[in-house]
Amino acid sequence: MSTKKYLITGVIISIVIGVLSSAVMALPAKGDYKTNSNFLSSKSIYKVLLKNKYSSKIESLSDTKLQILVTKIDELISKYENDRNIDDRKRLKIFSLLHALRDVVNEDGNNQSITQKYVPDTTPDTIEKYELGDGKISSSPKIGYIYSCVTRFGGGGAWKDGDWIDGNYWYPSKKTVHVDGNVSWDGEISFTLQGDKRVISGNGVPEDHNTGVFPVSRNDDAYNYDRNPNSIDDYKIYYSLPANPKIAGSASCVGMGTIGISTTGVALFNGLDAVGRDAVAHEIQDNCEGHPERDGVYHYHNIGSCLEDSVEDTTNGSAKLVGYALDGFGIYGNQEDGKNLTNDDLDECHGHSHTISWDGTDKKIYHYHATANYPYMVGCFKGTPVK
Repeated sequence: MSTKKYLITGVIISIVIGVLSSAVMALPAKGDYKTNSNFLSSKSIYKVLLKNKYSSKIESLSDTKLQILVTKIDELISKYENDRNIDDRKRLKIFSLLHALRDVVNEDGNNQSITQKYVPDTTPDTIEKYELGDGKISSSPKIGYIYSCVTRFGGGGAWKDGDWIDGNYWYPSKKTVHVDGNVSWDGEISFTLQGDKRVISGNGVPEDHNTGVFPVSRNDDAYNYDRNPNSIDDYKIYYSLPANPKIAGSASCVGMGTIGISTTGVALFNGLDAVGRDAVAHEIQDNCEGHPERDGVYHYHNIGSCLEDSVEDTTNGSAKLVGYALDGFGIYGNQEDGKNLTNDDLDECHGHSHTISWDGTDKKIYHYHATANYPYMVGCFKGTPVK
């Protein structure tokens, strides 16, 4: 390898450290930094920032340059592990960035021997796990990603990760904490066909299930991970969607607000939290997988059991209609012909076309599906969304 390439790579990493290390809070040194919760949370945030800025560049690197980059990262980690002249707070801050950078190289690099070298996984394969969606935000439609209208994210979301997140994966069965409470609401929702339009109206709170207590109480176990300070408010919902939507010439990005309405009358959001991470993995929701944002809008990032259970099963093993996206296409559950669907079964917008029951008649039409893994519902709009 040339000395010039090696030095250039080192300079790039140094610049990234200088730009980003000042943005994260000071990290306390408690025990092994690799298991420190603040280290893991900061690393997660860094991964999103690095992927957004450098993912395409890393994907374009040759095998030789990737090896140079990985070698340099490991040298820097070793250097800061052994340098006693750096205080522990600064060391942890730098470690979180370097490990995040190495994860990004692992995921986006094109050399399999490199990417497999640094994927620790000591959890038995019998435990169901999903790859984290952190950083899987694209600037165009892409399978397994969210084509997001927003590319710069602020703060918010969960402040600490639980033990259900391990490296690049998360384990749903380990995520047993939910926001406490059993609050009932006088929810209203109606779906009516008016000519070539499907009119949706309601008051934004669930019609068929209760919610947790928000803001999250200090006495709630959820507070240890996610201190959602927002309250649930009702509000007017009114959408006039195309009753028979058409696939647009090109797909559209999804925003950071309502992207659809569920059959329970609750807003559907994309799979990202306010920081741009995998919302379902990081955030703590109530028992029905919902929570409010800062304006009081109660919403789901995925399709939980309360929503699925609220829909009458007339499908004989096929997916249930659980909502409508803002382009008019239906959103269905994660089963089809008795099989749980995954990203491999769906296109870049998280859907496909075939004959389904649509407003009481059999029709071949595009539709979205929910899945248990990221991006969970709608990765982009296949049709033209209403404003």
